[in-house]
Amino acid sequence: MTQTPTDVVHAFLKAMEALDYDEGLKWIAEGCEYTNLPMTTVRGPAGVRAVLEPFFAPTMANEFKIVRE
Repeated sequence: MTQTPTDVVHAFLKAMEALDYDEGLKWIAEGCEYTNLPMTTVRGPAGVRAVLEPFFAPTMANEFKIVRE
């Protein structure tokens, strides 16, 4: 099954709503660069996890809404 970039984003966000880092990070490529200002740019699944996991640690629930595709 071919997945579009939009499919990948939806799968990543669905996993992150559940705070399922292991599933969510499967959708992050090794060459991915993620910048969350004012922090520095990180790379790959491990870098993204290092930023997002502590950020969402106090979160009980997430809901992401895509307003434009």
